[in-house]
Amino acid sequence: MERALDLVATGYMEGASATLSTGEAARRCVVRHLVVYYRRTEGTVEVLHVWDGRRAPLQR
Repeated sequence: MERALDLVATGYMEGASATLSTGEAARRCVVRHLVVYYRRTEGTVEVLHVWDGRRAPLQR
């Protein structure tokens, strides 16, 4: 997961767009069975949720 987040943080990888059940816009990155929901802010990547993909989806 650390490697995937490093790639996201440096801009080498961009996850698919997602809308969370709260209506919040996010991006997602899948690492094995975990789904990491994040968003970019000025110069940073903010991790919103780390979700077990084997559970019910967090997004709409």
